[in-house]
Amino acid sequence: MPVGHCRLCDTEGNLQLSHVVPAFLFRWVRKTSGDGFLRMGTAINQRVQDGSKRHWLCAACEGLLSRYETAFAEKLFYPYVNNTLHISYEDWLLPFCVSLSWRVLRFHKEETDIKQHYSSESWQRVEEADAVWKNFLLGKAVHPGRFYQFLIPLGSIGSVSIPHLDLSPNLNRYLLRTIDIDIGHSPNVSFVYCKLPRFAILGCIHNERPNDCQGTKVRLKRGRIEPQKYKVPFVFIEFMNRKARREMELTSGISARQREKTDKGFLANADKFVGSDAFIAMQTDIDMFGEDAFGQLQTESGPDSKA
Repeated sequence: MPVGHCRLCDTEGNLQLSHVVPAFLFRWVRKTSGDGFLRMGTAINQRVQDGSKRHWLCAACEGLLSRYETAFAEKLFYPYVNNTLHISYEDWLLPFCVSLSWRVLRFHKEETDIKQHYSSESWQRVEEADAVWKNFLLGKAVHPGRFYQFLIPLGSIGSVSIPHLDLSPNLNRYLLRTIDIDIGHSPNVSFVYCKLPRFAILGCIHNERPNDCQGTKVRLKRGRIEPQKYKVPFVFIEFMNRKARREMELTSGISARQREKTDKGFLANADKFVGSDAFIAMQTDIDMFGEDAFGQLQTESGPDSKA
């Protein structure tokens, strides 16, 4: 176990091997895939069993974030994917969302070139969000303030009445099953994006129109996830559609050898695949897009995510 600097509490000590995106999500995707494997969009020719891990956190901070992950998994995620329609949450949800936004932001700050895409003023907001989220997780701030969190429940789409929007024919599979992380940035809005199966979490860094996401803001103490009318900006729908299309493009790069291996895996586990969550997600795309949906069936994790 390496000794180093804890990214959260800034102490020196033994660093745990921490997941960027919680491990239970990858276990669920793998278990419900029909063949038991995952492929990362950035390394589509490799089968994997888990998401990326980093030696980032001391034991105390790892334990802190794990408690929020356990609460989210047991009290929201598993009930939701098992079709529970009305779910109450308490004061564990906001820290979970903040912890995920903070980890994804930390990943991009350390391992990508995002800084070069920001003006000095915009980057200052990124640094401030990083600091505020850390302080909130450590109990040094009672609320993340303007760096709030949106939790957007996702389901399958049967039809869309949005003109001029060319939907990606794997969109339902992306919404229902993909794990993906990114940073979204424009002159008017900047956010950390973490796409989970059935949910999208947005960590707001800057937003000039905060009322565009109605019904999705995570409350500090308690709230409910249930069927209602959720409002999100059209640009976010476009953003997710682009992400789905990018996933499809990357999946098309799978080698002939790996495609053959995947096909054999599905044939060997056909009884498990039929009726699986992956099968149902695929069927929704076939119902909506017809033959176009057959183009890419194998990817189970996001194109821009190394997590």
